[in-house]
Amino acid sequence: MYWYVYVLRSLKDNQFYVGLTGDLPVRVQQHNNGLVASTKKRVPLKLVYWEGSLNRSDVVQREISQDRVGQTLYQKPTTTISHGVKSPLD
Repeated sequence: MYWYVYVLRSLKDNQFYVGLTGDLPVRVQQHNNGLVASTKKRVPLKLVYWEGSLNRSDVVQREISQDRVGQTLYQKPTTTISHGVKSPLD
């Protein structure tokens, strides 16, 4: 099973959210359907970055790292996160 760390950007307020999941398409849909308490008031959300791994602990560490980066980088609404990875949702 793959695990994913992902970054969503709110199209409503340009804020970022970093999460962890085992099913990326379903989780992003849950966010956009308002089913996730931490993001339901910030929909719609756009997937701007994701990474996958077979090792959950690796993804947890990346989530922590992305969260720390988010304290500075993600606060700038013009910042684009693009590492050459195409979203599985496109």
